[in-house]
Amino acid sequence: MTKKQSINVLYIAGYGRSGSTVLDMLLGSNPHMASMSELTHIFRFWQENSECSCGKLFHDCEFWSRVFENVDATGAARATRRVQGIPLWLSAIIARRQRKDFARAWRQLFEGIISVTGRPVVVDSSKSSRRCFWRPDAIRKLCHADVQTIHLVRDPRAVTYSYLRGDNRLLESGVKSVRRGSAYRVITSWLMSNSMVHLTHLFKSKKNYCRIRYEDLVTNPEEQLQRVIEQFDLQPVVGDFNQESADSPVETHAVAGNRVRRKGIQKLVLDDEWKTGLQGRPRRLSIVCWPLMKKYGY
Repeated sequence: MTKKQSINVLYIAGYGRSGSTVLDMLLGSNPHMASMSELTHIFRFWQENSECSCGKLFHDCEFWSRVFENVDATGAARATRRVQGIPLWLSAIIARRQRKDFARAWRQLFEGIISVTGRPVVVDSSKSSRRCFWRPDAIRKLCHADVQTIHLVRDPRAVTYSYLRGDNRLLESGVKSVRRGSAYRVITSWLMSNSMVHLTHLFKSKKNYCRIRYEDLVTNPEEQLQRVIEQFDLQPVVGDFNQESADSPVETHAVAGNRVRRKGIQKLVLDDEWKTGLQGRPRRLSIVCWPLMKKYGY
């Protein structure tokens, strides 16, 4: 029997607008890590033939064409939706066939990425939205992968202000789009997403979990990356991270991601505009986040 290839996944969990793209790119500047951004969307993007971060459509991208040689995207997309959004014990009851499809498709995808990039660690910054609460567990248990979780957190007031500025892609086009009640949705989602990360790691080894604050990442990236290396016993040492390579928009083949992914990091600057820009009810709503804010040092 052929021994299965070892799959190592560095999973960035938490809520959106917390700097996951920056962290993903910094990790990807290490020659042993493949920065893939929000992999949870890959099968849908492949079906829709969306644009890869390299600028080509997925079906025209040589990288993804090689990765998808043996992957059934249609079945994989369906299985991903059914499995990673519910607890594993529940998926064992209502999604048995999809569990097998999920395991097969994601193993093939991870193995393809590792094989094509030549990098043994895949960085997945899918985070912890409602539709992928249980994604890290599913990858770990169904795909028999070694999954290490980086819990990236940011002050909920800063996250709220970021969302109230509008959709990133629309902002690039000069269009501001904010739905009514957005502040309530952001605060609720911030609480749910970060609470779920704690819940899914409640009875797991602390060796597989590392929490990083956005504010610490952008002010002292070397120290925070060193923490990741030491916590997860990764090789090589942090000195092999090259921030200059993350500063420039080199060709990548990542999924989704905001304008930072397309333009390069350029310069890490703490975005604290919310301190003067967030006023009134949206700012007061953050009081409901106080227990976690205190836990995270805010």
